[in-house]
Amino acid sequence: MTSLYVTNHGDTILTDSWDGKPYVIEPGKTVEVPVHFAVNVLGHEALNKAPYLARLGWAATLNDIPEGLEKLSKFEITTEPPKVKNHSLPPVVERVPLPTAKKAGGKVLKAA
Repeated sequence: MTSLYVTNHGDTILTDSWDGKPYVIEPGKTVEVPVHFAVNVLGHEALNKAPYLARLGWAATLNDIPEGLEKLSKFEITTEPPKVKNHSLPPVVERVPLPTAKKAGGKVLKAA
């Protein structure tokens, strides 16, 4: 596996670079990133997130770690791109019945 997908579910824009390539992960967007970016920038699978929070500027002191962890938790890292939701139009709310075939009724007149 050489790539992971990072989805930003928060309101913080993440701008960083790795291996000379800039990455911008805007709120509500998913970006394909190399595994090394996810590991070294976001601390993917690391138990101690403090060094990554400091690198991102989200925790300058130990007191800032809870707030930084909250920001970091908004970034979802997956091995597959997210499923695209169906954006089709909603069904018609009011349904109009189909017209019924008209039946002729009444008396049949005979020619005189």
